Amino acid sequence: IFLFCPDHAAPDENRNPYERHDLMLKDANLLSPFFIQWPGCPKKIVNRLISTLDIVPTILDLLQLSSEDYNLKGNSILPLITGDGEYTQSKFRVDCRYIFQKERRVCIRGKEFKYITYLDKPPGKNEEFFDLSNDPDEKNNLILSEKYLDKIQEFKLEFEKTEEELVNFHLNYLTKKFGRRLRNIYKNKKRTPKKIFLLGSAHPLFIKAILKTINISLSCPQIDLVISPGVIEEKENTNLKNKINTYYVETKPMAYEHKKTNYNKENNPIFNAYSDKVETNYQAISYEGFMKKHSTLGQRGYDLVIVPLDNPYG
Repeated sequence: IFLFCPDHAAPDENRNPYERHDLMLKDANLLSPFFIQWPGCPKKIVNRLISTLDIVPTILDLLQLSSEDYNLKGNSILPLITGDGEYTQSKFRVDCRYIFQKERRVCIRGKEFKYITYLDKPPGKNEEFFDLSNDPDEKNNLILSEKYLDKIQEFKLEFEKTEEELVNFHLNYLTKKFGRRLRNIYKNKKRTPKKIFLLGSAHPLFIKAILKTINISLSCPQIDLVISPGVIEEKENTNLKNKINTYYVETKPMAYEHKKTNYNKENNPIFNAYSDKVETNYQAISYEGFMKKHSTLGQRGYDLVIVPLDNPYG
């Protein structure tokens, strides 16, 4: 079995010249070619959207192995090639970032329409919707168009459904991973930690995964959680058996600067050189706010201190 599938297509260098290709959700970057061949494979060109999630189910199908035991999200594309059976997938999700990274943006691509959401941008600037049959270059954002209201809602619901699945997958994965690490640390120790300090210095879902892990892996410790207001509500911790004391500290806007690749050959003699600086703001726990709490909590003494390190790219 021979497969060829690049990780992206050929973005138009005249549009968004400073946008990194890994953040582009235009079709010029998304619609990459896919080639597959196996002994006896019919010669055929298929003009139909598929997903890289379909690769493993397709290989299993070719090997006549069942994919039902693997909880795979994709589908075999053999029906599109052989004509035997049906390929029913009609909407495809594309993520530009890992779920805990900043600059997250997600695309739901259908046959004729595309919905894009920018999760780190403020409301009013965080959504796009395109009618690809009438606007293949994606220049006319229809997110506020009443004519497309029902279709926009349909794509939003698809995003929300897949987002929930993705969040639960990562929470479960991290919980298992953290759990193994904690058990390995304390398996040869006579006592497990009874007082834990946790700094909420990372993505809220990451903090939730740590709390869930402690709840499952350790026997009823007390947790002092220092976090910024509104990140995790106290009611979210009521189903945990551990006692959690939540302390809120002030935050302040922090700016980080990164560089984006210049894809414009004419304006940049060093093609692909990193040249354009982009400032991005985010809220971070302030040193002053933390020290105010530390002056009180620091006298308590802890058996385990957990400080997740966050950075602009997750």
